[in-house]
Parts: sequence; C-alpha cells; structure tokens
Amino acid sequence: MPKNNKSVGRKKWIAGGIIGFASVTLIATGFATWIIGNQIRNDKDDVTVAVDTARNDSVTLAVNLTEKALFLGGKDTSGADSSITSSVVTLGEDASSRNEDLTVTATITVTAGADYVNSLLDSGVTVTFAFDETSTGKVTTSDDTLNIRDEESFTYLEAPAAVTIAKDAFEEQSDGTYLATLSGQTLTFTWGSYFDALNPMTYYNGLFQKGTLSAANAAHLQGVIDELNKMNEAITGEDSDSADLILTSTLTENVA
Repeated sequence: MPKNNKSVGRKKWIAGGIIGFASVTLIATGFATWIIGNQIRNDKDDVTVAVDTARNDSVTLAVNLTEKALFLGGKDTSGADSSITSSVVTLGEDASSRNEDLTVTATITVTAGADYVNSLLDSGVTVTFAFDETSTGKVTTSDDTLNIRDEESFTYLEAPAAVTIAKDAFEEQSDGTYLATLSGQTLTFTWGSYFDALNPMTYYNGLFQKGTLSAANAAHLQGVIDELNKMNEAITGEDSDSADLILTSTLTENVA
C-alpha cells in the first residue's frame, strides 16, 4: 500500500490523534562587528525564545535544547570563500578568531501508546522544523537596499533539516507506553536566500570581487552596513535587546 503521511499542525486538532508541534529555545548570540571598508557596525544583541511541549492523550513530542547558541558573525567554515582574493568586508576584533556556529544540540523525545507505535512503518516518525513568524524575531524580509537581488522575498536563515525517528527506536515503558529518545541530536541552521545560502562576509566579498559592488562606491559600502543592520533588527526585534524567535517542530507519523 502507498505510504500515508499524517501531519497535525498547531491549529489542527484531531481527537485521539497527535498534536504535532513543539517549540525550542534559541539564543542567537554574537551579532559580531562586521567591518565594511572603513565603516564599523557596532550592534550586538541576543535573541531568546520560549520552550513549549505539544501533547495529547496519544502522543507527546518534546524538543529540548542542551546547547542553544548560534554565533552568526564568525568566519565562514564552508570553504566557499576560497576563491576570494581580497576582502572589503572583514571581521571585527570580537569575532576575528571565531568561526560561525549555526548548530544547536537537542534532545527529542516522543511518547506514544502501543497501538500508535504498531501502526508505524519502519521509518517511524519525522520531525520537521520551521520558524514561527508570529513571534517578534523575523527571518524573512523583502528588503533589498543594494538593489542586487531578483526575487521579492528572502530569508536570512533557514530552519534545520527534518529528523527521522525509526520505529525500532521506541522502547516499551513500565506503564505500557512507548518512548523514543534522540539525545545529542545536532540541528544545523543555514544561511538563507538573502545571502545566497552563504556566510554574509563571503557573500558580500564575492559581490565586490565580481564587480557587482564597488569598494570605491560609498553608497555600496553603506548599503552593506544597512542590510546587516536590518538583519540584526529583524531577528532581534527593532525595539528589543532580547526578542522572541520561535522554531516550531511538527511530528509526522509514517503509517501504511
């Protein structure tokens, strides 16, 4: 029989079914000083969010972070900047010796009844992640200060890839329920379409090297500063040093 994916979101409740969302905590620290030409951006703010757990009588999904810091302003470790021979955008002293860190570590637990577990395919359940844009912090924008992008809407960050919990990961407990636990699970965020999925320093220096931007053009230098500041304001909140940025987790059961 064909595979049937049943997904229940935050606003879709099915009696006896699953509630498929949970929120995790993030602290996006280290909006480090980027130095653009001779200009310095000094903003440094933290981002925090609350934790929530999704539950009903059949299934409980919980995502708890054991390491919850992102460092957004450090060196690119992907090797994507290997062909860049000169840098207009460099790192300030507070980040010059640090690599960017786009990973957090989570413990993901799913508790379910026997009938639920027995109905699963071997692939078990899948947990997917998305940003909740109803919170104060935002990861989407329509800004294009430098007028160099083709689309009308962009993302600063992308949520981590989905995580699969196999059926055989569920173990029977003394009360007859079944528990699956993924400990030390690495969740990796990526840079979004606003920066062509690149570290911002790599992205902008590539544009200067290709001639799309000119280091001799003061408007281009100021435009880079303005775009980075707008990202900072979007993620941290324009009027808040500690804004909400919510990552929603959805549990999908894989059944025959």
